[in-house]
Amino acid sequence: MRGLAIGVVLCVAAAGVRGVGPTELTIDPVQSFADFELCVVGACDTDVSPIAGMMAIELDAPTDPTAISLLDYHFILTEPLEFYVEIIFGAGAIDVLATNVELMYPFPGVAFGPVVVDVTGVFEFLTVPALASGTAAYEASGLACTLLQGQGLPCVDQVDLSSLGERTADSMSGVVVVVGDVVVLFIDAALSVPLIPGSPDTAQLNFVGHIVAAGVIPSQGPGDFDGD
Repeated sequence: MRGLAIGVVLCVAAAGVRGVGPTELTIDPVQSFADFELCVVGACDTDVSPIAGMMAIELDAPTDPTAISLLDYHFILTEPLEFYVEIIFGAGAIDVLATNVELMYPFPGVAFGPVVVDVTGVFEFLTVPALASGTAAYEASGLACTLLQGQGLPCVDQVDLSSLGERTADSMSGVVVVVGDVVVLFIDAALSVPLIPGSPDTAQLNFVGHIVAAGVIPSQGPGDFDGD
């Protein structure tokens, strides 16, 4: 699986209260983008799209967090992805157009974590679940067509990405930085999706992203010093 780099900026209103509630973050599509790589039988092509959407997290303390939980994420690619992969020595090619591509957390509101935030602000989520949606229309020729036919698939078709089922990102790791009422997260993550379930090494889609998002922690009630 490939590295997927995600930078997240979270703006929070923090008054030294511990036990803060869920914080929803809006992804900034101007600063956020994803690199995709499609590989077929060792030959690859790449494309890039901005990312919009949201995330939701929970910190155990807004000013000096020692733990973080992931509650939700929804990454929306705002541009289609186009790939043209030519098999080595001109033995064939595959042309792919992916539209309305989204990556999301399968269990919104259910905490993944918490994981420890160390004294330098570093944290890491491992094996984060993910779902994809959207469509990928493709046309294959030569050896690429032969390989698809060997898996019982047509040389020209459209794939519903949601049919690929739940996947797992190897990790989402990063650093939390708190400055006043602003929390900044920089996250790296990894996700790779085999496009032919019966032959995972034949065609692989790898995702690498860079995301910036911001949100405000809900205010606590008067006199509530422990966030309960």
